[in-house]
Amino acid sequence: MRIVICNGTIDANYLIETLGEENNLTIINSSAEVAKEIMARHHRSVFIGKPWRHHILMDAGVADADVLISLCEKDTDNFAVCYAAKHIFHVKNCICMTNDPNNVEIYKKLGIDTVICSTYVLGNSIKEAFNVESVFRTMTLQNNKIAMIEAGILSGYEIAHKRIMDIAFPRYASISCIFRDYEVIIPNGQIVLLPGDKLYVVCAPKDEKEIREWISCKQGERGKTKDKIEKHIKEVKAKVSKAKEKATSRRSKKKEEK
Repeated sequence: MRIVICNGTIDANYLIETLGEENNLTIINSSAEVAKEIMARHHRSVFIGKPWRHHILMDAGVADADVLISLCEKDTDNFAVCYAAKHIFHVKNCICMTNDPNNVEIYKKLGIDTVICSTYVLGNSIKEAFNVESVFRTMTLQNNKIAMIEAGILSGYEIAHKRIMDIAFPRYASISCIFRDYEVIIPNGQIVLLPGDKLYVVCAPKDEKEIREWISCKQGERGKTKDKIEKHIKEVKAKVSKAKEKATSRRSKKKEEK
């Protein structure tokens, strides 16, 4: 992949070490001192300049890159870099760092593919650690058009100890894989879901809540719901039948009167 790394110091060095071997990296940094350090440490060329400037991005050749990561100190600079990369240079995926958690959703709504805030992530991690709902995590992809749900299976769930083909999984979602005992399992109808499994489910964001509720349904609850629905249907049918009988009776009486 063609990956562009804009600004940053320690984080930039880490990304270069992590991503450098298998990817084609383009590095831009506004600090001549940091650029010199990167060149000496990683033996890579660095474009020196402010990455939110149009001519710097053009000179670095970021057009049509697969990924751009902006690590500037200021949130507004990161947004400017990603916005220009996305809308002018047609970079496929832009990752924007932000210091203010309030900017995460704002920047996503403004078209940035991925927005990362350490405080935001930390806050959500703490909430998850002390929340019963910690068995669920959701990540949105493609500018909030796709939801990826990570769902932990508990022993009390209705779907535990059952084959996938037997649980009537909703058709508007798909189990992409199962993580069990540090191994990835590609699902098929014969796979039995076990407590401790993590399901990775793809669905539309609008269906996320319903899928979470469906997966976490406890043993016996789905049957009760089904019974309630069937009972309601019977009651409705009885009312309709009774209404038809009354209507037929009225028509008969009218005919007799005539």
